[in-house]
Amino acid sequence: MPRRVVTTRVIAKYLRQYACPDAQLQEHPGERWSCVLVVPAHCEQPTLLDGYRAGLVEHATRGGHPLCIIVVNTSTAHSQQVHEANRRLVEGLRARLQNPRRLGACAGTWIGQYGPADVMIVDRTTAELRLPSGQGVGLARKIGCDIAVGLYAAGALTSPWVHTTDADATLPPEYFDMVANAGTDNTRVAGIAGDSRTTAACVYPYWHTPTGDPLQDRAIGLYEIYLRHYSLGLWAARSAWAFATIGSTICVNANAYAAVRGFPRRLAGEDFHLLAKLAKVGPIAVLRGPAIQLSGRPSARTPFGTGPGARVLASKLADGGTLMLPSAQAFVALARFHEFLDEVEMEPRALEAGYQCLCEGPGGAHLEPALKRIGAWKALARASETCGAQAVFRTRVATWFDALKTLRLMHGLRDAGLPDVPWEQALAGLVEWKLGVFTNCSGLGTDVERWRRWLARVEGCTVQAR
Repeated sequence: MPRRVVTTRVIAKYLRQYACPDAQLQEHPGERWSCVLVVPAHCEQPTLLDGYRAGLVEHATRGGHPLCIIVVNTSTAHSQQVHEANRRLVEGLRARLQNPRRLGACAGTWIGQYGPADVMIVDRTTAELRLPSGQGVGLARKIGCDIAVGLYAAGALTSPWVHTTDADATLPPEYFDMVANAGTDNTRVAGIAGDSRTTAACVYPYWHTPTGDPLQDRAIGLYEIYLRHYSLGLWAARSAWAFATIGSTICVNANAYAAVRGFPRRLAGEDFHLLAKLAKVGPIAVLRGPAIQLSGRPSARTPFGTGPGARVLASKLADGGTLMLPSAQAFVALARFHEFLDEVEMEPRALEAGYQCLCEGPGGAHLEPALKRIGAWKALARASETCGAQAVFRTRVATWFDALKTLRLMHGLRDAGLPDVPWEQALAGLVEWKLGVFTNCSGLGTDVERWRRWLARVEGCTVQAR
């Protein structure tokens, strides 16, 4: 059975056993903050702080005292050129602060004022402080969030919410206040722990801004369509994992963060794996409202993700290719499996008969090999043998069929005869299948920007002028 979001005793255990040493500040800054923002920074410009100003100022005008933690990071595997760029970033950030001071014995940790906010700079780029080879943005986010959780445990941070974004983000003025809507009618709730009263995490609306390069802008527009198509397709199929997994849009409850042992130390994909774990301990609130605006720039900061994905797509477009997406039939097959899981009985004969009916029914020719690929029958049979009650069985199965298994099932359906199709066909099929869920989108044709804006509106994203 999934663990629920629990008390701060879990935070104490996390800080003692699993947190980065950075979380134990040698000198307490002596302040009390009402919110915190964590940002990993790698080969960026000191002007990155300007993107957060609107959110920080608005929060301060409401009587808040915000803190921003910038983790400037490189690993031992990076070149001297990268190390030098990050050294200049640390110096440039310090130069933008008022009254910067080192935090006692904390090597490379500085704090100062930036407008109405305090900014903590964590230097993980100086030679003796660099990240180990093979670790990157995941560890950088973990370091910053661990510090935030440590401050919360010490009473220096009054809110349990730990926000994290990226260096290319521009926050809307309402940013820090939007979490107040978590769990209300203004949000869509995902995850399998819907009975928990405490939201484990929030996912903010997002929007990628154009760069001025026509090819790159078309690529980032299509990449965003790819992201929204997948999350909306999961939503239409009644998946518990129907939320975007973008590191720059996450806000996590400190208790839930500690319960799943924080961000994984990964070079990329840390956002996906963290949210996949969080969705098992509490609801994930998909917020509606003004978007975090993200740069559409090409990037090689991580081995995969938005930046590299858009760069690869731009090269494909330049060669006359197009974006291919899962077909609506694949999501229909996923929906059939969810319907089966909602009704499945743990009694062995009933379970076997239901599974056989699923595999022999409509779409079964594609579902059966895809389910075999993820070990579905073995998992169901094992749960049937070991669970003593139907409710426990359902929870066990829901926990097993998580975000990663869902992704693998979609890949299995593609390989079993439901191939990806051109993006226009995929979107039209999704709309036709779930027209009652999505508003009419007739007349959009093949216009990437109009489709992108329509999908954003469906997800409750408001795009403001930058």
